[in-house]
Amino acid sequence: MQDIIAGIIAIFAGVVSGIYLGGDSMLVRSITTGVVTILVFYFLQKPVKCPKCKTIMPKLRRPKNLRQMLWGGWTCPKCGRELDRKGKIIKSKKNL
Repeated sequence: MQDIIAGIIAIFAGVVSGIYLGGDSMLVRSITTGVVTILVFYFLQKPVKCPKCKTIMPKLRRPKNLRQMLWGGWTCPKCGRELDRKGKIIKSKKNL
């Protein structure tokens, strides 16, 4: 969550400085810098492991359901447990 907030702040600061300093090219550069900041924070996160089988979850994920699509998370490819974006097991009937 902190990486997303940092990226949003970077984009906002870039947009404000781009508008204040003038010019469309400065605005485009500022937005690009913010997007790159978000991507760098995303790829520098610690890898998430399944608490049960210790399998490392992939960086680029394919959501299996709407909750994973909206809030992040994985389904462990080895044991099938559903994890949130921090790597904690989600309590559900399927995981019991």
